[in-house]
Amino acid sequence: RGEKLYISPYKNKADYQFDTALPYELPVFNETATQLFQSVPEGIERFDELRQVLPALQLFGVIDHSLIPKEAMIREFIGGGIYEY
Repeated sequence: RGEKLYISPYKNKADYQFDTALPYELPVFNETATQLFQSVPEGIERFDELRQVLPALQLFGVIDHSLIPKEAMIREFIGGGIYEY
């Protein structure tokens, strides 16, 4: 929701755009995402589609968060970064 409100409307006004992904992002998010997918209640719309994501996600393994540098941008999502707000 936040991206649609605060990022997407302004993307075309930026001087430069880049979307990136790092190879370790999925293993970093794996544990949290797995818990979320396992908590999806049966009977909700698109339940079967959501449940298909879990086996694919588990193919990526898990990375210990202590291995992620404190300055890494991904810390904005997993916590433990150097920035305070």
